[in-house]
Amino acid sequence: MDQTGVPPQEPQEREYSQDSENTLASPSSSGPVYSTPGRQQIADLFNREFKVILLDDRVIVGTFLCTDHDQNIILGGAKEYENEHDFAANAVEPRLIGLAMVNGKNLKGLFVESASS
Repeated sequence: MDQTGVPPQEPQEREYSQDSENTLASPSSSGPVYSTPGRQQIADLFNREFKVILLDDRVIVGTFLCTDHDQNIILGGAKEYENEHDFAANAVEPRLIGLAMVNGKNLKGLFVESASS
């Protein structure tokens, strides 16, 4: 017991799949288990190419790496264009950013590269 008189709780052990990071593995199944269909949809978007349009009309293109509950997203290998016209016309060389965190409050539009078949 600690000073408050509450006995310390044992940390819960979780089994993680070796082939898929940060997904809980069910002992009875071979694949990762997601607690909700929404989490599965997000997981399906990992490593896909995203085009993000910000409220100030800048365009950021990069690989989707992660998100959080505030709709912030992390893009890897990101490039920034001044506006949608520059992106569409390929007239201006993009600014290379690398790893970019985009605040969810600044999102105007979000586009995902179509899946290749």
